[in-house]
Amino acid sequence: MSRKAIRGPKYLIYDGRYRSIRDRALVLETCETLKEAKQRLKVLGDAVIVDAKTGEIVR
Repeated sequence: MSRKAIRGPKYLIYDGRYRSIRDRALVLETCETLKEAKQRLKVLGDAVIVDAKTGEIVR
């Protein structure tokens, strides 16, 4: 039986209140690629892209 890692989203788009991983900001979208996240960000407006593993703001 092979064990494959469960892969989750690589980028999360939070509402504009996000400043650190401890904030209670809402996740608006999940994205697999940075390009996809940037495209969604244009539509959503006041939001930030966050790396899902590190919790750091990408944009």
